[in-house]
Amino acid sequence: MLKDLLKEKKISLYKLAQMTKLPYSTLHDLMNNKKKIEDCSVKILKAISDALSITMDEVYNYCRTYRYVDFELFKSNLQHDLKSMGDGRFIKMMIEEDLVNQYWKQSKRLEAIYVLCMLDYVSERNGIPTYNKYDELRDYKLEEEIYPTAVNNKWISKEECKKKAIPVFKEHNIMEVNVDEAV
Repeated sequence: MLKDLLKEKKISLYKLAQMTKLPYSTLHDLMNNKKKIEDCSVKILKAISDALSITMDEVYNYCRTYRYVDFELFKSNLQHDLKSMGDGRFIKMMIEEDLVNQYWKQSKRLEAIYVLCMLDYVSERNGIPTYNKYDELRDYKLEEEIYPTAVNNKWISKEECKKKAIPVFKEHNIMEVNVDEAV
């Protein structure tokens, strides 16, 4: 999200408005999902990308609102990969394909951190040291807590989910309870 990018670059929304010469209200609405990036002109995308020294695609990805369903599908697919490959092949694939960095470079922070958590969790339970290439990302914490569908469907409370959350996921604000029962 744009909020995460500005925080990362240590730029206030006010400063971005000055840098881009765009109305503060436009940027505020983008950051708070009151305005969709899909409705913005190329001029707005270009101004933001130039000010932040990133591509227009990256601006688009930062401003795009992650739909919860998309993330649930993403998690499910990853969990199915784990189940079908087994721990060893799964770890090997994650490292060889460098999925953490692929998602990070696409500004898909949530997906990148989730893949990192999966990699660390599966490595840890197999007594394999964590892959040090991602050490810098291990300090990154999502701004908002992410809960599984079970919480939204009221099958489990947020409090109960938080208690049962896998520690490596919880450190990043992802309240994942089980990665082995792919739906």
